[in-house]
Amino acid sequence: MIIRYVFILLFCLIPLSSTLAGTIPPDVCVVISREIRPFVMMADEMENSLDFPVTRVYLDSSYRPYGENGKFREILESDFNLFIAVGPRALTYLLQQKITTQIIYGMVVSPESFINSSNTNVSGVSLNIFSLTQLTIIKQVFPDIQKIGVLYDPKNNKNWFNSASFLARASEITLVSLDVSDSSMIPAVLEEKAKDLDAVLFIPDATVISTTIIKHTIKQLILRKIPAIGYNNFFSESGAALSFVIDYQEVGKQVANLIYTFLNEKKKVSIGPIFMVRLNPNVIKLLNLKLNHNLPENIKFKK
Repeated sequence: MIIRYVFILLFCLIPLSSTLAGTIPPDVCVVISREIRPFVMMADEMENSLDFPVTRVYLDSSYRPYGENGKFREILESDFNLFIAVGPRALTYLLQQKITTQIIYGMVVSPESFINSSNTNVSGVSLNIFSLTQLTIIKQVFPDIQKIGVLYDPKNNKNWFNSASFLARASEITLVSLDVSDSSMIPAVLEEKAKDLDAVLFIPDATVISTTIIKHTIKQLILRKIPAIGYNNFFSESGAALSFVIDYQEVGKQVANLIYTFLNEKKKVSIGPIFMVRLNPNVIKLLNLKLNHNLPENIKFKK
């Protein structure tokens, strides 16, 4: 009788053992643009959200990949069945290598500028917050704001501005172009158009991304009683009245979810980042800005 029960038990375990043996962890290569805190934070959280190990590779200033031990590492597509690009340089590198295996990106601003119609194997989490979302929140927070100047370089963000201008009508907002081809043009553009503005919106733009330029411009706007609206914590610390702040660790979790979605369902999904809105109460008081009584849920005040 005992032998019979042992036989039945072993027979029942055979399918479970076969399932475990057939479950092979994927070979995933994580390519990180640079070894800097935001990228590493995102990658760490992504890896913590996965139940299998990955191979982490960084790129040096010459786009040469190296491992965590600092030694050069050759990346062979045949060694992996999924690639993760952290940051724009990593995405550019993988596209230049003509990788045909699925690529999932994170921490990339305007990924559409890197990807063309032939890159059907690319998806991920961008750092772009949908323009209509931004404008709707601005109006929900500051109901009196109607005319918003957008500081940008047309060669980088002309399409963004044109699209956002059309969508702004839904929020009863008019966007005013503060277009510059060089950062030295910013003071003159503000001098010309500041009198018609209720606020100035900064968007990610290579021409005006300098921290020195941003600090100086925000200071000049405050002197003109015009609130600045930025896109990360640096703007809040520099005097922006409102900043859209993306949590890099949350982006890591989002990328991990997209990895599972692809591995389990073979779905390729592209989404925007999870973010919060940070208000600077000192600046709001200084500029005597009217706040809406019913603020959105993801609002936080700078301490």
